[in-house]
Amino acid sequence: MTEPTWREELAQNGFVHLPGMLDADDAARLAMLSLQSLEDYADSEDLVRTGAGVPVKLLHPLGKYREFLTVLGSREVRGIVDSLLPPDDSVLTWEDVLVKPPAVGVEVTVHQDIGLDPTRDTVHSLGISLHGDSDNPVYFLPGSHRLGPLTADAVEALWRDCKDRFKPVITQPGDVVLHNVHVLHYSEANSSDRPRATWYLEFRSMRSLLEKGPWSSDWVHHRRAIWVHAREMAGDRAVAGESDPVQAYIKLLQAGAAPLRVPQVTATVRYDAASPYNHFASFNRDWKSSRVAPDGSHHLAADSGRPLYRARFHEVLKFHSPGLAPVRDASGAYHITPDGQPAYAARYLRSFGFYEGIAAVIAADGWHHVRSDGAPLYGERYAWCGNFQEGLCPVRSDDGRYFHIRDSGAPAYGERYRYAGDFRDGYAVVQNDAGEHTHVDRHGNLRHGKWFRDLGVFHKGYARAADARGWSHVDPTAQELYSARFRNVEPFYNGQARVEGHDGSLLVIDETGRAVASLRGPASSPLEELSGDMVGVWKTQAIRAAVKLGVFELLPATADGIENTLELAPAHGVRLLRALLTLGLVRRDAAGVYHATEKGSYLHPGRSGSLATAAVHWGELSADAWRGLAEALRSGEPALNATHGQGIFDWLGQRTAELTASHQAFAAYARHDYARLPEVWDFGVHDSVLDAGGGSGELAFALLRAYPKLQATALDRAEVAELCVPPADVAGRFRFTAGDLFEEWPARADAVVLARVLHDWPDEDARRILNRARAALADGGGLYVVEMILDEDTGDGGLLDLNMLVMTGGRERTEREHETLLNETGFRLLDTRPVGNVNRLIRARAV
Repeated sequence: MTEPTWREELAQNGFVHLPGMLDADDAARLAMLSLQSLEDYADSEDLVRTGAGVPVKLLHPLGKYREFLTVLGSREVRGIVDSLLPPDDSVLTWEDVLVKPPAVGVEVTVHQDIGLDPTRDTVHSLGISLHGDSDNPVYFLPGSHRLGPLTADAVEALWRDCKDRFKPVITQPGDVVLHNVHVLHYSEANSSDRPRATWYLEFRSMRSLLEKGPWSSDWVHHRRAIWVHAREMAGDRAVAGESDPVQAYIKLLQAGAAPLRVPQVTATVRYDAASPYNHFASFNRDWKSSRVAPDGSHHLAADSGRPLYRARFHEVLKFHSPGLAPVRDASGAYHITPDGQPAYAARYLRSFGFYEGIAAVIAADGWHHVRSDGAPLYGERYAWCGNFQEGLCPVRSDDGRYFHIRDSGAPAYGERYRYAGDFRDGYAVVQNDAGEHTHVDRHGNLRHGKWFRDLGVFHKGYARAADARGWSHVDPTAQELYSARFRNVEPFYNGQARVEGHDGSLLVIDETGRAVASLRGPASSPLEELSGDMVGVWKTQAIRAAVKLGVFELLPATADGIENTLELAPAHGVRLLRALLTLGLVRRDAAGVYHATEKGSYLHPGRSGSLATAAVHWGELSADAWRGLAEALRSGEPALNATHGQGIFDWLGQRTAELTASHQAFAAYARHDYARLPEVWDFGVHDSVLDAGGGSGELAFALLRAYPKLQATALDRAEVAELCVPPADVAGRFRFTAGDLFEEWPARADAVVLARVLHDWPDEDARRILNRARAALADGGGLYVVEMILDEDTGDGGLLDLNMLVMTGGRERTEREHETLLNETGFRLLDTRPVGNVNRLIRARAV
């Protein structure tokens, strides 16, 4: 079938006017019957009246006048429906006649046609004009169908903002106005002296209804049979292969034994006056201005302070649209209406507020969402659920992964994240396993493909974004609005935002980053900051002294107890503890007893991941080297060479105690720094990995635990072998190989890892090591370099770069410098990924 030209207009605007689709004589006959129904069915519940008694709607005309059934199956109506849905998949779900007698003043307020079932499926409504409506047209808001189901409050807001954008559609008898049920529309009161009648027919996908509901399959099959029966009566034989239930109903219809009057309100879908999608509901709205009582047991009217109801609960939360509040009592958690009555019979462990007509609850079998009648929205259960915003909701599955679901319960996309937030203005923030954040759209597509250390949703066109330097604002393409960085920033409000500087100052900036007001000066002056920087050695030596003396092994203890045990000079124990208190390494309780803080506990030598040996390293060996920085900057040679007469690795190799202490420090950092490597990249794509310069093997052990089929080898100097003791759980897949990084390596593998190795050496030596790595790999083999990458703009990493100079003669490098070394030694850079807050994983391939 050739697609009609009007399909594009329908998709764009949500409605389309099709003139002269129905024969004028047929329209006249149906118009006459519609008016006649006001008398024929004056006492029937199928003639709906207003509170003033004015008839406005005739329900189920197909079961009342055969002429309607004949026109339903006509070639014209079939042609329209078959252009919208496959002939074997369409089902008639609604049919009524809207009747407006002359000069009665009945209006239809702005609404969507989803009062019973706020589906997100495409549902088509055919409005067949039986009278001309030049005096009383229907007004549509073009494009509003793309917003999906809207609550009554959202409809009211759009009406206030977009009144002048609604377009009238003036029809003649026999015209068809086809519209998506989600498009906003209304009609004014018929004040003319002529009647107006419109026959409305609604069609949906049968397959979708059978899969998703909300009606029972029996109801769907019956409605499908009515549609097929009308077509067959008109001579249509194109529809064949109906299911057995549909065929059974068709036979009953042909025999006159089945009704054509099938109610839209059934046991599975009832008319809910409290539904947020019911645009015609009228009920108590006192909840909108209510507040929770001080004791948290009930709600109070905001104006009078009187209770809204007599009941009392263990806990209540605020009312949310559609006028329901979460409560908890002895029977469990549920929702109440503004009169304090339960909104449904079900009970849960916890209940939360309604958003977009849907609320999160915790049941015995997990988290999920419910409708306003307490019915589950879907069958799945989760470890946590957020709130629906813009038709999507973040959830966490049992494996700890976050993603978004639609109101059908189906995932909105295939990816899974470390975290996912709410949608706002069409986008949500997600976090990957590397700890970086970006924006995704409703389908999971990346909005701009840029990743940040932290990120906010878009607000008034801009988002808060953080990188290594601090916070700023970015536009929808993730371009920064200005170059400055702050400790914190608030969203823009009318073109200005409040920000906090890294110096503690508070400012108001405009969208260019220019300060327009100063709210608070810096917490310290530049001189004070410089003074603090210059005495950083105080901290290093205070920590070293505490570790060397064994203070953290004695905690908790009083200052006198520490002093006596360690035989310190009188009153000097409290002096040391006071300094540790300043550094946040200990806390003092009301009895004067000192305890290690979480940070300070890492200085206890018995703790897993202890940095006690590292504290001694920085306070002794490193401190000696830094005193020679000025000369090292002149000569380009490491300061320790001048002090010890040989390189650091040779010096350590001759001193067992110092070697052991250094590798204990390196291992402590490795357990922390490399723990997340398996999350950053799937090393399981390789069968074997060679960790060159692998020290005591901590990185290799982490990879072996993450990948049960992986084999790993650590290559390092012979004197390190005794320090490398593999844990029992990985020992069978690990071996240590002694070797010199600069000589031919005695091992090969599918992939080589160089973790914090290249920064120990100047460029010439780094090339020699990379050449050895290339020789150990086949073409296409993987190289993984873990290093800090210098920031060329901010200077981040500059102090560590100087530390490498004085200690080993090595250096930290920029990404561009790393890429140059790789290109010169037979590798091609693939990408870089963050590993924690300091290091990055540099992936390269042997070419």
